[in-house]
Amino acid sequence: MVRASFQDQDAVNVMLDLETLGTSAGCAILSIGAQTFRNLSRFYYEKIDPKDSRLYLREDIDTLRWWHQQDFRMRDEAFSGTKDLLPVLVNFAAFLKDISPDLDKLFVWGNGADFDPPILAYAYERFDRPIPWKPYHALCYRTLKELLPQVKAPPRASAAHHALEDAIYQAEHAALLLQVL
Repeated sequence: MVRASFQDQDAVNVMLDLETLGTSAGCAILSIGAQTFRNLSRFYYEKIDPKDSRLYLREDIDTLRWWHQQDFRMRDEAFSGTKDLLPVLVNFAAFLKDISPDLDKLFVWGNGADFDPPILAYAYERFDRPIPWKPYHALCYRTLKELLPQVKAPPRASAAHHALEDAIYQAEHAALLLQVL
């Protein structure tokens, strides 16, 4: 059997971005944003009730301090979620299954090998739910950027630290990087 690659013609690459209350697996999640690389009409965004997320996952005091130093509009948006964590995880898994029923062809990217995918995977494990991608199909956008520093990101049209806006921006840049690669 030939192992699938993120560069295969029929591969589905998805950029994942989380807004969180920490920087490592087990931290509370405020929102999940995701964007496919090829079909920009395929995206996912949901905001989680911070109180519900904190029931199952922890918060980090340094990250809370960081959030309190941010622009109040960005902070208010980040903390305005009303959905419970488990239904959001179920919905995200359904989104991934919808865009790629074949897990062998699904690749989930995050901005850091130690950030988005591991944090989200921990949340699934916390609820005894299967992680909706193969563990060896989690890829690092930050590493991709480091491999091709000459390929600059396009100008940013939106503010940072909004899960969907970040996922869109990162997916556009990653797609450009993969074309060069």
